[in-house]
Amino acid sequence: MKIALVNQYVVPPGAGGGSRHLDLAREWAAAGDSVEIVSGSFNHFAQETRQRHRRTVSVHDGVRIHPLWTPGYRGNGARRVVDMVWFGARSALRRRSLSDVDIVIGSSPHPLAACAAAIVARRLEVPFVYEVRDLWPETLIDLGSMQRDGVAARSLFAIEAWLVRTAAVTVGVPPLMRSYLDSRDLQPRRYVHIPNGAVLSDESSNDRPHRASRLIEDLVARGRTVFVYAGSLGRANGVEAALVAAARLESHGADLVVLGDGPERRDLEELVAKLGSTNVHFTGQVPKPAAIACMNAASACIFHLLDAPVFKYGLSPNKLIDYLAAGRPLIYAGPDVENPGTQSGACVIARPGDAESIAEAMRSIISMPTEVREELGSKARDHAIREHSISNLAVRYRDVLNECV
Repeated sequence: MKIALVNQYVVPPGAGGGSRHLDLAREWAAAGDSVEIVSGSFNHFAQETRQRHRRTVSVHDGVRIHPLWTPGYRGNGARRVVDMVWFGARSALRRRSLSDVDIVIGSSPHPLAACAAAIVARRLEVPFVYEVRDLWPETLIDLGSMQRDGVAARSLFAIEAWLVRTAAVTVGVPPLMRSYLDSRDLQPRRYVHIPNGAVLSDESSNDRPHRASRLIEDLVARGRTVFVYAGSLGRANGVEAALVAAARLESHGADLVVLGDGPERRDLEELVAKLGSTNVHFTGQVPKPAAIACMNAASACIFHLLDAPVFKYGLSPNKLIDYLAAGRPLIYAGPDVENPGTQSGACVIARPGDAESIAEAMRSIISMPTEVREELGSKARDHAIREHSISNLAVRYRDVLNECV
């Protein structure tokens, strides 16, 4: 089977950011499929252009990645919108790399990439699969970034409805995505839920340890309890409360290592400076293998996400799955909805946006006997193996694709 996948935000191995599609594609290639991924040249997670030469194709474990040049942007302003439109248009016009495929997958978050994939599939007269990872524009409306009755929201809702009607299969990543479709009176031809997953191989990288993992190892060796937050530093993440909580526990032997970047990073660093804290460490964007090593070396991990009505359809964030796969206790400070963290039984629960609640959860981890921490870590790992093995998810996904062609 020859599979094409269009996702603007796929990054090559070793880069920071989500790896869902590259991990799935590697599994499909290992099973004998040919996989072509069309992505953007601008790395959204690192906020930098990684490849300006449109004809440069990279091959990773049999998976070919075609980076289309886009203008790039900082933050979430108008330039990002231009970047999305540019990528969607160029993807729809792409012919050489997508001229001989059996099926085309178009993935959100923004629907323009999926729209381009649908256009390509129609031109080639092959099935189109619509994969929904984030609910746009619903999420943007709930976060106050867009007006429900505005032209932009109405346009995105119209595109969303067209994609669902057009797709041979709609694949949902959020656990209760089907309920969302019902609420919008959208009836897909077929619906399948395939959550995010993690590579669960026990093989360790032979690369030189990253400075972030060395920092954590040094802190642990000094007897500190090290908490790791990995992911974007955006408004929806609301990481301020976790930083304030960590600052309050500096004298209790706690350190917080923040892996990642985003539009709020500068403000967060200024907040830490005002607090006078020396136990909060920003590492910037960290390559995925190094981020995994950091989680493995940490005492516990922190998941933080501000609540919004759209999250009632459940959560399946990449970083939450990676935390579970690392086999470490988890502080879950997020919406009270269906999610892998609380389902694992490996969590200490805190209220999102509440620094004292998060600090109390951190104190609980600090005072926790080693055997209890290990028990929680085992529960986390077991849940990841049982429900979120990327190998198992790739088989399920591939079966769905085979049934379409």
